[in-house]
Amino acid sequence: MTAIVLLNWNGYNDTIACISSLYSMTTEDFFVIIADNNSIDESLQEMTIWCQKNKDVDFQFIAQGDEDNSSRPRSGTIILYSLSANYGFAKGNNLAVALASRFKPDYYLVLNNDTEVSPDFLEQLFLFSKRHPDYEVLSPLISFYNPKDVVWNCGGKLFAGLRKYHYAGKPVSSIKEKEYIPISFITGCALFFTDRILDEDGRLFTERFFFGEEDFAFSIRMKKEKRKMACVLDSRIYHKVGQATAKLKRNDKRYVYFLNRYIDVRLHYSPLFFFCWSYLYSFYIALLLRKAGSSIPETWRFIRNLHIDCRRYDGISQEMYFKLMNIKES
Repeated sequence: MTAIVLLNWNGYNDTIACISSLYSMTTEDFFVIIADNNSIDESLQEMTIWCQKNKDVDFQFIAQGDEDNSSRPRSGTIILYSLSANYGFAKGNNLAVALASRFKPDYYLVLNNDTEVSPDFLEQLFLFSKRHPDYEVLSPLISFYNPKDVVWNCGGKLFAGLRKYHYAGKPVSSIKEKEYIPISFITGCALFFTDRILDEDGRLFTERFFFGEEDFAFSIRMKKEKRKMACVLDSRIYHKVGQATAKLKRNDKRYVYFLNRYIDVRLHYSPLFFFCWSYLYSFYIALLLRKAGSSIPETWRFIRNLHIDCRRYDGISQEMYFKLMNIKES
């Protein structure tokens, strides 16, 4: 059986559309854990209503702290897991995976709630895993939800503190490989695995970062542990992200993104490598900021602060994330 983990925060419309597509799959050997990251909208109520209205769904509600009262799910069960705080992407998913692990599923799938799936996507991942057991982590081919014939992500190559995506933004028809693409970078949007790849604390992702960077850190760990990963091309899902809005636009967003990366590279590579990498990468950032309209003083302050903060911190907490993003959590 496969445990499918979805993380929801104020996004019940997307989550309900996602689970609706899951229940149209050709395989029935799965259960779903929806971890609600302490939403402040009507997510818990709306998702509960949806589950109760669907008579084919075996529904359980579990509040954080009551995990011992959960019962082993049957195929097709939805567990609505109410978390007591907004833990961010990495920790929220780790908590849901930990709950799933109590039931000892054969496979796990972490899936973004703003995706919809093709009917046989899970079956294709399962069949590929059986044929190629040496590939321990798999991703489906992820297309844009609109247009559906364009690649959003099918993994990539990790090298020298950087990543290069395969076929991003190109037509699906342009993919040359037939069955799969060996990859060393995988996105956290859709990640199929067994419990063999969890870390020594039973976690999937590092919790150093409140939001973002977890997939890059995960890919570094998989590469260091010499674990093979692949994008399975016959397995297809669709991600609701606009090509225009997928890019970073505000400097505060850019700052969090690059600070995550600088911290991650500093922690995983040698001091000499990081010293050289950080200054070379600064030239790229400067060009990006200037192209986006930042003045020379603004660009200088951005990069100077980046170099200071990446040595001051070993991660970005929830409090720091919201402070850097200049937003308040309601």
